[in-house]
Order: sequence, then C-alpha cells, then structure tokens
Amino acid sequence: MMKKIKTIFLRTLLVFVVILLGLAIYLYFAIKIEIPSIKNDTTLNWTRETISPNFYKVNNNWLKQNESGLWELYVEGDGYERGIANGMLTKELHEFQEDVFINQIKILVPNISYLKFLKYFVGYFNRHLPENITEEYKQEIWK
Repeated sequence: MMKKIKTIFLRTLLVFVVILLGLAIYLYFAIKIEIPSIKNDTTLNWTRETISPNFYKVNNNWLKQNESGLWELYVEGDGYERGIANGMLTKELHEFQEDVFINQIKILVPNISYLKFLKYFVGYFNRHLPENITEEYKQEIWK
C-alpha cells in the first residue's frame, strides 16, 4: 500500500514538473523579442560635443535647453541613427528619469521576487506589441 502511494506521488510530481517546465519554455519563447537588423552602422565614430553647459551636438543632431527651461531635441537620419543620436544626446536625462522611475516602482512593489514575477507577467501580456511597431521604430528604440 505504501509503495503504491509513493508511486502515485512520484508520478504526480513528475507530471507537475513537466507541466511547469513546458510553461516556462512557452513563456520564454512567447515573450522573446527579435533584434532588428542593422545594415550599416555608421554611428561607431560619433562623439558628443558640449557646445555650452546646456547645449550638446552630435553631427547635425542637437539638444539644448531653451530660456524657459524646456529641453529641445533635433535628430535626423534613419531610425537607427536617430536612436543612437537621441541616446548620446539625452544620456543624463534618461539616466535621471530611469532612476526616478525605478525608485517609484520599488516604493510601489518593495518585494524583489514579486517584481521579477511581474516583469514576466507584463512581458507576456505585451508579447504582441512588436507586431504593431514598424521596423524603423524598432531600430530607433533598439539600443
């Protein structure tokens, strides 16, 4: 009798592990986003120039703070070049915004394990999002 219960328990445990493994594999492939293809990376030699404390330039792209304190950005090129220029010019602004955002999330969800779980939850429910974004915009937001 005890051997039969042990066999049933082990089989049930095996089925449970196989189902969990199958769900994990499905989740991994369901939320995986393909990297856009970049044909010509001319941005490797770009450098950011500081014209003044609130005015930066990369080639013909620029970022400056106007008299009323608002930041103005001008970028040109294909999607990938615009994204690289945007990232180079607004690096400090993005870092500040990301720090504030992450700190607010940590206040709302203080448990790190639950936060990691939510990451996959959000990824799964947004899994079809890349299908609705043009290739040019995917290249722009890639890096």
